Amino acid sequence: MKKDEFNSMIRLCFESVPDDLGDDLCLVTGALIIVQKINSGWAYGYHIKNQGGGTVGEYHLIFKSGEYDKENEWVEWESAVGDFRNFDMSTADGLEGFNEDEALEMFGKLDDLWDSTLHWGGDLVYTTDEVEEYSGYDEMFLCYKSKFSNLVEENWSFWYAKDNANWDEEVFLQHLDIECVSEEIPGNMCFLE
Repeated sequence: MKKDEFNSMIRLCFESVPDDLGDDLCLVTGALIIVQKINSGWAYGYHIKNQGGGTVGEYHLIFKSGEYDKENEWVEWESAVGDFRNFDMSTADGLEGFNEDEALEMFGKLDDLWDSTLHWGGDLVYTTDEVEEYSGYDEMFLCYKSKFSNLVEENWSFWYAKDNANWDEEVFLQHLDIECVSEEIPGNMCFLE
């Protein structure tokens, strides 16, 4: 599958952590990334949220669409939420028609997109005075502000949204309600439509 053969939705919320690393490195307080084969009735996602007290909740999501209502141009989605960002087949137990092979393929695409968007603090190394040091954010998700355009700054946070889909032809994913999805996940923030 080529990179452009699937749809994606990315939502990020992050805060600058200016220090000796510069103000480009940011602490991610929320992330929602969803992928879907073009015009598939199934989508797959990861959602993380800051839950206070220095903890971050990590979840994987599986979505199943209902039939496309042409008259009202609407699709209702069912969702299943599993703990952690590691895909667990049992999360889909209540979703009829689940295809394990497609799910594995799309979670692979989701992993690639996730890894190209976010970084794990313990993996970041920088050099000062010819000495390599770790970022100091070992148990946190980070991103670089300079990688994203069209940021909205509000209440000391940056918000980013990007959809990679042709909404003129996509009949399913465009009807997935981001706000409802995000409200399902416990935490201190919520992505809005």
